[in-house]
Amino acid sequence: MPVSQEPQSNIFIFPLTPWESSFSPKTLQNPSKQESINAKINHIRDVVEITTNLINLMGGKIEGTNEEWNKPLAQTIADYHDIARFEELNGNDRINQKFRHARAGAKKILGSVLSKSNPIPFLKHKEIRTIHHAVLHHSEIKYKGNSPYAHLLRDADKIALCQDVDLLCKVMQLYEKLEEGNITENAWQEFSKTGFVSNENVHTLADGLLRQFTWYDDLHFEASKRMWQEKQIRQKIIEKMKEKDVGSEYLKKLEEKITP
Repeated sequence: MPVSQEPQSNIFIFPLTPWESSFSPKTLQNPSKQESINAKINHIRDVVEITTNLINLMGGKIEGTNEEWNKPLAQTIADYHDIARFEELNGNDRINQKFRHARAGAKKILGSVLSKSNPIPFLKHKEIRTIHHAVLHHSEIKYKGNSPYAHLLRDADKIALCQDVDLLCKVMQLYEKLEEGNITENAWQEFSKTGFVSNENVHTLADGLLRQFTWYDDLHFEASKRMWQEKQIRQKIIEKMKEKDVGSEYLKKLEEKITP
């Protein structure tokens, strides 16, 4: 499919073949990693779809402005945002929290698009810089920039990760090797002080769910918040915590945050 066209479903999927073909069962260092690779590819496609849906919810214009979204550019950013995760998952048993996949991915994008083997030659130099910036900053706890495309990627990424809480738990166990257990003291203290939980303080599945619970407060666009609320993500996270016997003192405080 030509990159300049959109299929009838209105969902733009830029071919992943430059990366996907490098991680077939025949080329993997450990073929058992194929499940992790497939899960990551599915996540990327979810981010592309949610990016498209958010743009449509905004009526095609950047929220609060009269400026039109460049939809193919936004979708391409979504398609390439986790590109460094493939090599990381291929070579390791789990996601390495010290590995800065956003930084590595942004560097990989610049190296590819500025070379003769540019896989996305339809982009202009300014658009390449926009992709680089959005990918570079998409995993930061707090983004201090003003690029709408970076904000859009960050919002879509969060929604894609959290919209299916059962799958979210599986992914956290698969990638981060998180085990069952209550919320740890360090995670709760950080949440109480800052409203967020950093990856360094995530040691149990309950810690991971608490981290994802906080992401609503970092959504940038009102359209993103509406989508999060419509999907009842916070309520689903709390229900999953109840299933896992997270302490009632924690649950009460979390429920207070979503009570109108």
